Amino acid sequence: MTIYDDGKRPVNITIAERRYSFRLTEEDEEFYRKAEKMINAHIGRYEKYSNAHPQDKMLLTILHFALEFIKANRRNNDKTLLREVERLDSELGSYLERQGSLDNIE
Repeated sequence: MTIYDDGKRPVNITIAERRYSFRLTEEDEEFYRKAEKMINAHIGRYEKYSNAHPQDKMLLTILHFALEFIKANRRNNDKTLLREVERLDSELGSYLERQGSLDNIE
């Protein structure tokens, strides 16, 4: 197998019976191979609809993964927001405790 000076090598990925060529690092190849399997498996779900055009199967697969990506981003944003609220709550609690301690001194 040819490995280029930049550490990349030629890799062929087949999606929906179409072959695509890329120059990838070994690490990226792993991601592309996993994506290839996921996409082809999802396209396979539409094989029972024999009258569906291959392009429709691809577009429905793209829609599926786009929606999953959007949902994952929302969950991550919600988790980030929750951590920030918890941090602020902790800071506020510490501040109020210190203020309460100061009030007792007077």
